[in-house]
Amino acid sequence: MIKSSLLAIGLLLFCPVAFAASTATQYDTDTKLMLHMDGTDASTTFTDSSSVAKTGTAKGGAQIDTAVYKFVTAGGLFDGTGDYVTFSDSTDWDLGTGAFTIDFWYKSSDSAGIEGLFGQAVDGTNFWGMSCAFNDGECYIRYYNAGAADVSTTFTVTQDTDWHHWAVTKSGTSIRLFKDGGLLGTVTDASSFGTLAANFDVGRCMHLSSEVDYTTTGSLDEFRFVKGTAVWTANFTAPAAAYTQVSVRGRVRVIQ
Repeated sequence: MIKSSLLAIGLLLFCPVAFAASTATQYDTDTKLMLHMDGTDASTTFTDSSSVAKTGTAKGGAQIDTAVYKFVTAGGLFDGTGDYVTFSDSTDWDLGTGAFTIDFWYKSSDSAGIEGLFGQAVDGTNFWGMSCAFNDGECYIRYYNAGAADVSTTFTVTQDTDWHHWAVTKSGTSIRLFKDGGLLGTVTDASSFGTLAANFDVGRCMHLSSEVDYTTTGSLDEFRFVKGTAVWTANFTAPAAAYTQVSVRGRVRVIQ
């Protein structure tokens, strides 16, 4: 009994302690895409800092910009004319009915236009993602499958040309949209997300059924795609710095 107790104490004292999965300030292996948007000015290389390290391809004039950014030294610049970054189809984008978080910082250069922010699209009747019609004061989280609007959620928003943090989360059957940590709304839907055979695009999304893709006009920073975790389910304080990777640190306590 004494030996068992000592062994248990030893395991508690000397085993490495792993931090939780992706949180409000950190990201772990459940983060399938982490774009800090850092790099050399005018570079078209968008580095994925997640453990998966996907390769993105810049389209149009999408590029790194050291003049406008939220954190560190650079952000992603998109001029609204065919600019986006695309990543090959992967099961990582297949969210199913599970929890997820997609969040990013966004500074619009056209606060009265229509913006596509992220998503997958096979065609005008098979797509999912987020778009905003700032001219109508609305943002949409949509999932269309063969023309059936499994999810078609409208959130009332306002927008300007300042930096704002946006987050879409899903836990259980609750889909939530946040702006600057404030909950804009919650809808209930049990549909399956992201089962399409298509690239995942950052800075582009199909806006409405059978319409063309819309792209982002402005700057993006700290774009994160988390599979399996709803980082936020209620009002929160928007991140105050760039995300850092979760580490595992050993903790040793000396008993005297």
